[in-house]
Amino acid sequence: VVTSSVLTFCGPITFGQLTANGSNLKWYSSFGAENPFPNTEKVVNSTYYVSATSAEGCESSRTGLYVEVGAEPNFDFEFYPAGT
Repeated sequence: VVTSSVLTFCGPITFGQLTANGSNLKWYSSFGAENPFPNTEKVVNSTYYVSATSAEGCESSRTGLYVEVGAEPNFDFEFYPAGT
């Protein structure tokens, strides 16, 4: 399912936004957890376990990976009136 053991993102991200090879991904807090995270829950720096589910409903074994969420870049902008 996963080809890397670390996923790195900038800024806030939810489980529904995480990507991996496979379809119908489910993200879990541990290898043996019964319930996956809802897609709307925000991800924090941690190890998660992901599985993929086939169209027939067969769920793959879970693969552990570390997800790192960095700070969202902060840009300072200065605005000037047009023509100055």
